[in-house]
This record gives sequence, C-alpha cells and structure tokens, in this order.
Amino acid sequence: MLNDENARDMQTDFFQAQQRSDDQERRFRQQVQDAQEQFSFVFKKEILQADDECEEMYKKRGEISWD
Repeated sequence: MLNDENARDMQTDFFQAQQRSDDQERRFRQQVQDAQEQFSFVFKKEILQADDECEEMYKKRGEISWD
C-alpha cells in the first residue's frame, strides 16, 4: 500500500513537472512568434523608408543640371 502511494505521488509529481514544461514551451514559442512579428514589422518599415529615401534622391538627382 505504501508503494502504491509513493507511485501515485511520483506520478503526480511527474505530471505536474510535465505540465510546467509544456507551459514553458508554449510561452517560449509565443515569445519567439511575437519577436518574429516585431522584427518583420520593423524590417518592412525600414525597407519602405529606404525606398522613399532612394526615390527622393533620384528626384533630386533629376533636378540637377549636368551641363
């Protein structure tokens, strides 16, 4: 009977540890996904800004007379 109680306790401890591990993994995956989305947003924003600056420079270049 004591062995049964110990086995149940060990099983419960293992189950709780597994749940904590699963929760940590889920939170980590969510953090990675959030970071990827933030990076993607900032990268796209920087690309658009660089494109705008490039277009502006081409306009200014076109306004210069090269005679």
